[in-house]
Amino acid sequence: GVDLIVGANDRHRLFAYVQKHAGRKYDVPLVYITETAKAKSFRNMGNINNDTQRERAFLKIEDGCSQFCSYCIIPYARGPVRSRPLADIAAEARELVGKGYKELVLTGIHTGAYGTDLQDGVDLAAVAESLAAIPGLHRLRLGSVEPQEVTDRLIDAAAEYPNICPHFHIPLQACHNDIIKAMNRHYTVEFYTDLLAKIRRKIDNVAITTDLIVGFPGETPQIFAKSLENIARLEFADMHIFPYSRRSGTPAAALPNQIEPQVKTAEVKEVS
Repeated sequence: GVDLIVGANDRHRLFAYVQKHAGRKYDVPLVYITETAKAKSFRNMGNINNDTQRERAFLKIEDGCSQFCSYCIIPYARGPVRSRPLADIAAEARELVGKGYKELVLTGIHTGAYGTDLQDGVDLAAVAESLAAIPGLHRLRLGSVEPQEVTDRLIDAAAEYPNICPHFHIPLQACHNDIIKAMNRHYTVEFYTDLLAKIRRKIDNVAITTDLIVGFPGETPQIFAKSLENIARLEFADMHIFPYSRRSGTPAAALPNQIEPQVKTAEVKEVS
């Protein structure tokens, strides 16, 4: 019963496609899907914050991901990193503050990679500094930022500007170096531990939260037990815990020693 299929990169044309083909029936669906790997620049889909009765607005600054973690299909589905120009971000931020929004939340598919595709040297820290200086903005909240992308400048900005929320969500995903490597994530437990210590030295009463995946292929009872020890030492304010989900087309889906579902369910409860 489907007549029209539109990809993520063409969703801004959805209304025009529906108008063009309204009232017609097709033997097979019409397909409008641009290859995501060819996407080169950030496409602004317009302001999604229309409820001025709320005080929090979401501000998208980036799209796509080029990290290719072994378990994740997102880079194939959403294409490479495309950063929104800082001037465009700042303009929308001022507009939102002018409408009465008191808190802005920076969002993206791979927020910490902001600016890696640009030629002007602007990064996430520069975005945070620029927006925090906007008069009338009571709070700026950072989205999820990968460990290797939490720079000294970003930490210093959070320490300097009182309206940058003292909260970092830093995905760990695994707390054992063997699993981190198998996930194709480019840091170690030691690096992550040192990063959290640095943040806590510079920012009083900072909250650090994380994402964790349990039951990744190749995980043994010994690895899981060591992971629990490491997690306890990191003293997270909160954790989002997920059982590993096999995604067709990803390298991890083809790995040997997949973990049984009941084991993963039990591990989620134990980590929680």
